[in-house]
Amino acid sequence: MKKSIKKLVSLALATVLFTSATTVFAAEPPTESTHPLVQSSALLEDGSVAIPNAEIQPRWTYISRIAMDLTVTNRVIRYEASLSCYNLVSGCSIEGSLQRWNGSSWVEYRSWTANSNSNHAGLDKYVSVPAGEYCGVGSFSATYNGHTELTQHATASKTVS
Repeated sequence: MKKSIKKLVSLALATVLFTSATTVFAAEPPTESTHPLVQSSALLEDGSVAIPNAEIQPRWTYISRIAMDLTVTNRVIRYEASLSCYNLVSGCSIEGSLQRWNGSSWVEYRSWTANSNSNHAGLDKYVSVPAGEYCGVGSFSATYNGHTELTQHATASKTVS
């Protein structure tokens, strides 16, 4: 009787072990420097955005469109950022920052601000830089009736050699 119970328990445990599924997830550390605002986004290497139809996309109340770009020519970076808002806003602004990878984190290299009392603002800056990894970061805001809407974005990193 005891032997048959032991066999039955052993058989039950073996069945549980063989039929249970274990899932293991492992992530490799990032191989290149990516700004925290870009790490979890759908930003592709070429700077474009890949958003599948099922993805949640941003919908703003006052902001209608934002754009950012970094262009490298020799050792000069062109930082471009633009903001378009709906006509009802009382003002909008861009706080732009060119950031440089120092080996462990992104640090601000240059920064600019563009304020507007209309529904458009833009930055177009050229900066001579030493060799390194750079990315652009922008804080875009629009104000209407005392309420401010804010969003932040970053470009893909660019290498200057």
